[in-house]
Amino acid sequence: DAVMGGYWPNANSTGLFFGGFSPAYVSTIAKVNISSPGDATVFGDLSVTGPIGNGGAVGSFTRAIFAGGVTPSSTPVAVNPIQYVTFATEGNTADFGDLTNVRERLSGASNSTRGVFPGGFANLESPDYKNIIDYVTMTSTGNATDFGDLTQARRAIASAASPTRAIFGGGDTGSTVNTIDFIELSTTGNATDFGDLTKITMNAGGASSSTRYVCVGGNTPTPSSTSFTTLEFVTIASQGNATDYGDLTISRQSDSANNSVKSVNYAGFNNPAGVVNTIDIFTINTGGTATDFGDALTNNFRCRGASNSHGGLNDGYQGTRPLPFNEAGGDRGIIAGGQSPGTLNEMGFITISSTGNENDFGDLTQARQGLGGIGGKTRAIFGGGNASPVVTASAVIDYVEFSTKGNAADFGDLTSGRFTSGANNNTRGVFMAGATPTRGNIIDYITIA
Repeated sequence: DAVMGGYWPNANSTGLFFGGFSPAYVSTIAKVNISSPGDATVFGDLSVTGPIGNGGAVGSFTRAIFAGGVTPSSTPVAVNPIQYVTFATEGNTADFGDLTNVRERLSGASNSTRGVFPGGFANLESPDYKNIIDYVTMTSTGNATDFGDLTQARRAIASAASPTRAIFGGGDTGSTVNTIDFIELSTTGNATDFGDLTKITMNAGGASSSTRYVCVGGNTPTPSSTSFTTLEFVTIASQGNATDYGDLTISRQSDSANNSVKSVNYAGFNNPAGVVNTIDIFTINTGGTATDFGDALTNNFRCRGASNSHGGLNDGYQGTRPLPFNEAGGDRGIIAGGQSPGTLNEMGFITISSTGNENDFGDLTQARQGLGGIGGKTRAIFGGGNASPVVTASAVIDYVEFSTKGNAADFGDLTSGRFTSGANNNTRGVFMAGATPTRGNIIDYITIA
């Protein structure tokens, strides 16, 4: 019920990991169910480029998009194709378009409408570090468009997003850095300095909820490609330095795919163990030490992960019901009328998420008991009831706004006066059956707004 309603991240959230090195170049796309620990399975192959590593990946609710990378040859060559798959249909990639420049060691971040690919470099032999940020529209196909520039030209960045911001952590400018940049996804323009990671790191994974960005593992090339277990986070809506709050099960370069609650970290390179097939998982909002999830298809590193329920997608919301709300008054319950011993016109309120005594809200237009109550998104509505100790059925409907306090105003009348009860969704309320005092089966409805 929670999954259908959209207030829990998708129970079947899919993480895909594209290409990599094993240590030979890999063409396979690996799949994990983030909500169900187990070994990776085969989703399909990179059919546009064949075996490739060091690309960047992003995900929407329906698509995963993989861009750039490096293909095998006597001198490995950076490329610019963008390719995509549909999460719901296992199979090989299809052509999407091209990046603005050939490059590898780029990364990716997205919300539901736009994916961005920051950084990278074009030549392994004489690295040409890029400050490029390209973007694509997730639901279309076509070539990428220039978004702006990073604060530093660099490769091997850990990227992730909220629905509004993308965060870029660490990387390599020729030396490893602890820089954190950010952009607003709905605009275009250059990145802005956010703060610093706790360590200089490159080749780390990026994970996010809608509020928190996590830099996962990574390594530094000096003095001996030391790899990290470190998990560190920032609050996306703010700016400032990262905080260390956990560890992977094994230190390594890795990449991540997440469902806004948990991050799955796939394979990687550990110094001195080499390429590993470890998959572990941690909870984004609490950190701590990751736990074992399963095994990768093979020992693999420098693949890129994407999911259909990460933090850039509103915490995985995919339901058709309205999102939960807690707006002004959204945590308020109102109790109206009653008898003590005569009929009452008073209204009291409580704050639902706390405990404590009722407080005065205001008065009904008419003292009565046995009335029906309806709570819309912004209004409370009370209909019918008994207007005196002697049975006198009332047809009056009153309303108040949750966000204010004060007396009720007239809304209208029931089709007939009666004791009754109420129920509603966010648009329509119904007053059901009741007594006049003779029992009846009438159902009336109103439009709450």
